[in-house]
Formats: sequence, structure tokens, C-alpha cells
Amino acid sequence: MSKLASYKRIITSDFEEDNKALIEQLAFPINDGFNALYFAVDGKLSLKDNIACTVRDLDIVVTTTGNPTSATSFTLNKQGLMIGCQVISALNQVNSLVYPIGQPFISFTQNNTVITINNITGLQANQRYKIRVVAYLD
Repeated sequence: MSKLASYKRIITSDFEEDNKALIEQLAFPINDGFNALYFAVDGKLSLKDNIACTVRDLDIVVTTTGNPTSATSFTLNKQGLMIGCQVISALNQVNSLVYPIGQPFISFTQNNTVITINNITGLQANQRYKIRVVAYLD
């Protein structure tokens, strides 16, 4: 897909004198709104700053059944019901040649802003992983 073309801002000098007062009132909010939309569709949105979510890095070791070997939890950035949790990165901290056996899937419980991980499928047992999770809020 090609790069987004720039857009022409509303400038009062482009209009006739009898319209300039109205154009001056409208130009700022319209230009500002288009500027925000332009940056949004031009790849300037970030996950952490623009989506209702919390991104956390966690160190975890799981058993053969996927249960964490030690209590593992994290805190959400803000109040809200977490509707899902996604692992977007899983790096083995012990042996870089041992990879997850599938897409890690997290089972969790929520107590206010504290998320406790109950189980993670897809990770090799007894290997220390650094996982990056995205917790999506409703």
C-alpha cells in the first residue's frame, strides 16, 4: 500500500474577504481533527497510548500442565474489566533454542486491578520465559 498523501489545511487567505471570519472560526477545529485522523491512519498510533490495555513483561516458569511454579500476577494500569489477555512475545531465558510449542494462552482471574495467572498453555515446562502480555480492558 502506498504512503498516505499529505492533506491541505484550511487557510483563511484562500477564501474571499466576506467568508474569512467564518473560515477562521472553523479552520482550527477542522484542521486539528484532520491532523489527528491523518496521524492515526499514517501509522502513528501506539498500542499502549491509544488502546484500552495494559502491556506487561513477566518472568514465568510453568509445570507440564501449564501451572506457574510460583504465584504470578500483575497490575492493570487502570480500573476496568479485563476482557482478555494475549501473549505477544515469549523468550526463553535459559535456552534460546527451546521455543514455545504453541501460541501461549493465558487463563486468569481478576481481583480489582490485580490479574493472577492461573495457567499458560504453549510454553515448555520448567523453562524460564520472559513473556510480554497485553491485557485488554472492556
